[in-house]
Amino acid sequence: MKALIHKTQLQKPYKWGMDIYTFNGKNIIGWRGFENFFSVWFYNGVFLKDPYKVLVNASEGKTKFLRQWRFTDSSQFDEKKVLEYIEESIQTIKDGKILPRDKNNTIDAQGICLATVS
Repeated sequence: MKALIHKTQLQKPYKWGMDIYTFNGKNIIGWRGFENFFSVWFYNGVFLKDPYKVLVNASEGKTKFLRQWRFTDSSQFDEKKVLEYIEESIQTIKDGKILPRDKNNTIDAQGICLATVS
């Protein structure tokens, strides 16, 4: 994963004692191994097209924007595909798609904050 990250424009600040990578100060991805799987999470994953249908919402009903890509075996890790998702995630920041700070806000498919939902 670290070799893959070096192929991108991401920076690694020290955050929360884990591997978190940013672009222009915005969180892009994180990754970590768990007991039964390895996970790459995309902080603005809700904006990604997900052409391979691999992203999941780890906490349905709680998590609005973050999406995970889980791998249970190293043979599932396709560097080219993961890099595509990272590059698209960086592009969302370049395009100005932002995560609304108010957890009650909702967004449309283009990443535009619509309104506060009660």
